[in-house]
Amino acid sequence: MDNASKAECLLFWIQADAENRQLRAKIKQMAMIQGQNKVCIDQLLSRLQDAETARRSEQSTMEALRQQVNTYREDFEGERLDRHRAQERVVNLERQVAALKQRVHVIIVRSSFVLRFSSVHISGPWQEL
Repeated sequence: MDNASKAECLLFWIQADAENRQLRAKIKQMAMIQGQNKVCIDQLLSRLQDAETARRSEQSTMEALRQQVNTYREDFEGERLDRHRAQERVVNLERQVAALKQRVHVIIVRSSFVLRFSSVHISGPWQEL
């Protein structure tokens, strides 16, 4: 092998070694980035799990609140129906009271008539006998 070939071989070897060092540095850099990415992915997965846990908890809370709203709605509607029935009962009782007052008035009028009529008969001319 002549000197030119040796020089070419040496130059090739030096370039290959430099390229090898660059590749190793890039591999080391990529491994470091991959490690950082793994840490970031693990953090994101942890946040995702926390968010999922919070979502489930909120979903459970929402369901409980829905049930409370339904219970309150049913109670309100039942109370409204009860108030309506009570109002109808009050109106019916007021009508009955008015009718009873009218009957009492009629009885009083009749009684006073009977008493007046009775007193006329008692003090009539036949008692003088």
